[in-house]
Amino acid sequence: MVSPPQVDHAKVLHYIGAGVAFPTSMLFLLLQSILTYRMAKTRGQYWTGHLRSILTAVAFLTLVFSGVFFIQESFVLQHVAALCEWMFIIDVLVFYGTFTFEFGAISTDTFLVLLKASRAPKSYKGESGVSSTVHIHSHAESLAMA
Repeated sequence: MVSPPQVDHAKVLHYIGAGVAFPTSMLFLLLQSILTYRMAKTRGQYWTGHLRSILTAVAFLTLVFSGVFFIQESFVLQHVAALCEWMFIIDVLVFYGTFTFEFGAISTDTFLVLLKASRAPKSYKGESGVSSTVHIHSHAESLAMA
């Protein structure tokens, strides 16, 4: 959110935003790749883990090259650093695209069922049926009062 201002208009704000956004994005990619391997059960899930690991390695390399080129005094190398930043962002977006494998099975019907379930009144464990009925009625009454 903070990184989008152009360097010419808000240099310090741009650098602070980039300094926070890029490393945290890298941390997300790393943790998500580890989680993918830990949760993998099928061959396809392991291939997704391999793909995510490759994308994470490429992102790490582009981030390192971006930092190395950025600290140079050369005008050309600083532009190469900006290109590395863009390659990093494209890599992160492709990484996000790999989530279609997990969420591809979710249809509109599945989403609507989950949405209805989240809106249904919760019954509390250990309470009797009478108290949960009272809870529902008191919730309905508070809505009627509003």
